[in-house]
Amino acid sequence: MTTEPMRSVSRPFAAPCGIVQKGWGWFLGLGISLVVLGVLAISMPLVATLAIELLIGWLLIVAGAVEIVSAIGSQRGLGLLWSLLWGVLYLAVGVMLLAYPLSGMLTLTLLLAILLVAEGIFKIVLSVQYRALGNWGWALFSGIVSLVLGGLIWSRWPCDAAWVIGLLIGIDLIIGGWAMMMLSMDARRLGKETTQ
Repeated sequence: MTTEPMRSVSRPFAAPCGIVQKGWGWFLGLGISLVVLGVLAISMPLVATLAIELLIGWLLIVAGAVEIVSAIGSQRGLGLLWSLLWGVLYLAVGVMLLAYPLSGMLTLTLLLAILLVAEGIFKIVLSVQYRALGNWGWALFSGIVSLVLGGLIWSRWPCDAAWVIGLLIGIDLIIGGWAMMMLSMDARRLGKETTQ
């Protein structure tokens, strides 16, 4: 993906490019962090898969507790009932993920396939908005990789569920982080050119 000369930013795409340009340092730091996390996940895929599954379990438990407390404190009538049911559902799913981590890995692997396909579509659409930046092709590439990874997970499920989440999330983090680093560097260059 070569850097192409900057084109003028059309009106619908000016806002996303401006956000990256103003916060390019944060985007660069986030990109580097994502690459490091991706390398760690690839080097220990089973550990990464289990860690992700347990993290999601705990997040659901916390979300369920917050939902229940919020429902009791603020709502009356039918809204209270629905909020309590959602909170109990979150709690139940979180406890099940912690109690049965292997079954949780199977379920999360299937959900990951769906998530990666959706993320790939989103990244491809977003890359079009960044096309005024010279390195927008990296964002497009990242979206295509997410789509392919989602398809790979789907095709090998449930056989590879124990390690596939850690490995493929690691790959996705590295490519997404690299794309973010490339966009931030291009935004920095654009910022320097416009101030001169």
